[in-house]
Amino acid sequence: MGKGWRFFAAIALSSFVMTACGAAGTSTSGNNNAGGGTSGKAYKIGVDLELTGPSSVWGEPQIHAVEMLVDEVNQQGGINGTPIQLVKYDNQSKETESLVVAKKLVEQDHVLAIIGAGATPTTMPLVPYVTEQRVPLVSVGSGDAIASPASERKWVFKTPVSNQSISKKISEYLGSAERLKSPVMEGISALNREIKCVDFA
Repeated sequence: MGKGWRFFAAIALSSFVMTACGAAGTSTSGNNNAGGGTSGKAYKIGVDLELTGPSSVWGEPQIHAVEMLVDEVNQQGGINGTPIQLVKYDNQSKETESLVVAKKLVEQDHVLAIIGAGATPTTMPLVPYVTEQRVPLVSVGSGDAIASPASERKWVFKTPVSNQSISKKISEYLGSAERLKSPVMEGISALNREIKCVDFA
């Protein structure tokens, strides 16, 4: 298991832990369903990832990382003695199916939070829905629009850094290393200025 996917899972589960701990003292979850996400036996966390289709190349290691971290947490006694229960669905790398999965997790399974989707195109349809339902979403997509503007994304988070930060660091590295000549560097600089929402994942 690569360190990158393990780090992603740790960030996602940390966000969930904060949600679960906040819900521990109440009888309702963020989606306003009585007892939602907890049954006195486990905290439910939903997983909406690309387990089949073109993006499964990312979805498979992502789900393995999440499962591994959940196993570790549960082996150590869970959250304040309560284990985590994963509710996993395959969005088939499709935007419409991703939204169907999210609605099923919230309205049928009553999860406390959702990890997913694993790419920007399959995450964006979820943003309005989870915002309306007040259910935390931790996406693995890299598009900046997933989590910005922050004032409109209070329930949405993402694990990758912003694309602008990525392009800036690439530009700085290549420039300092003098690995590329002027024409290419000018193109990278232009990319750094213009990039808004490119899905690298």
